[in-house]
Amino acid sequence: MHQACAIYDPGLLLPGDEGPVARSDAGCAHASYPDRPAQDDQSSLTVEVVLAIQSIDLGLGSDAGTELAPYGFDLDRVCTCPGPPSCIQEQGAPQTCDDDAGRDHAGLELFRELNALAPSSTEQTNQGLRAGQYGLLFDIQNYNDTANDKQVSVAVYASNGSSGVEDGGMPQPSHDGTDHWTLDPTYVVGGSRLAGSSCERNQGACKPIFFDDNAYIKDHVLVARIEFPFSFGTRTFLGGVVMSLKGSVVVGKLERVPLAGGGQSYGITNGTIAGRWPTRQLLSTLAAVPDYLSNARPFLCGDDFSYMYFKYRACQVADITSNPTLDNTNAPCDAVSMGFRFSAEPAHLGEVYGVPPPPAGCMTDGGLPFSDTCFGQ
Repeated sequence: MHQACAIYDPGLLLPGDEGPVARSDAGCAHASYPDRPAQDDQSSLTVEVVLAIQSIDLGLGSDAGTELAPYGFDLDRVCTCPGPPSCIQEQGAPQTCDDDAGRDHAGLELFRELNALAPSSTEQTNQGLRAGQYGLLFDIQNYNDTANDKQVSVAVYASNGSSGVEDGGMPQPSHDGTDHWTLDPTYVVGGSRLAGSSCERNQGACKPIFFDDNAYIKDHVLVARIEFPFSFGTRTFLGGVVMSLKGSVVVGKLERVPLAGGGQSYGITNGTIAGRWPTRQLLSTLAAVPDYLSNARPFLCGDDFSYMYFKYRACQVADITSNPTLDNTNAPCDAVSMGFRFSAEPAHLGEVYGVPPPPAGCMTDGGLPFSDTCFGQ
């Protein structure tokens, strides 16, 4: 997974195309995202935009050992290879290199290897998203509906399906901007006691737990810093895995799309979610991944061969600190960098609706959730 850091093609880094813009520093391009605008564009409007994720892309189209997809950002402001890493990697681990724009996205290599467990890979997840089985919503508020707004609010909610699933059915979304999506109670202040409450234009009753009140939009590119548990849904090949990123950022270009019955709203194509996945949390959540290669254990954990292999690989590729303030301080690499793509379409907030938690996966002999750390931690 060694990649060069000396060749830079600006065409790869246009907002809305490859996501970030580039900044030059000592001959190395640093993939980043737009700065906050100096001022708002003139507008008398204040609008709300709700977006439902319709696809994710973990760059699984290329084989292990080849260059990773150009997703993500330079999170530690260091271009590793030819430069040194920003933290101390696991003893004996080969240096994990950034790509030619300094992107920190080593976690994509792990997903390529996990992909061997199920040939359907993320397509199964995306089919579930399109079918309305589960989802993830972004709610943008206080937006002036122009190219530049220096402060907007962005909340994120997990969804347990498009509205109507509460009645025992599986309604098919229309994908025309009219769909309502349920909100998982663990993403709403008040949780399950709000079950059945409608959250459309009702933030007084449905306050988000995960949000950024200091997000912004520059040249139609949304930038929000939100740490939230990203789940791929219990019906996917990754089981109940939850990706809890530290220092995470959500970036995407807002593009106008027509709505059914007239009017317009916004969608996002080639959006990016990036951050730092602590190895302790990564290894613990592997316990929820079905192990299709083992007859001894149903999940990846413990002394199972598949788990030990992925633990070894995760610890080997750990390339960044979980705490951004520890970058370049000789701190150990205790996280794996992540950067992946998503697309989203206009939608509506629906009702608060919970479902039983996903299978816990592996448990300890004492009945506690499985947990683990890398060898040197």
